[in-house]
Amino acid sequence: MPGGVLLNEVLKYAFHRARPVLEHPLVELPSYSFPSGHALAATVFYGFAAILLWSYVAPKVWRVVIATLVVVLVLMVGFSRVYLGAHYPTDVLASLKVSRGLASRE
Repeated sequence: MPGGVLLNEVLKYAFHRARPVLEHPLVELPSYSFPSGHALAATVFYGFAAILLWSYVAPKVWRVVIATLVVVLVLMVGFSRVYLGAHYPTDVLASLKVSRGLASRE
């Protein structure tokens, strides 16, 4: 998690992408938009929790349930960031890609 948060901050300041400008946004944030920190943190956290649970769960059906739940949770977080007007869809997709890269290095 700390590596993901640090990488997120470095990327935000490297790209300096402004947040979406909407007529009536549900949230207004002063920081940069790209990548989405919430989507990155949700992917890393829930993915790590799934990995830990898999080591304790033997039946394949429960592993499928865990994987499905993690995917749904991460997609809901990403969708909520776009719905609130805090991010562009590409910000969320980039966060998922960055967190996948973090997971492959560990």
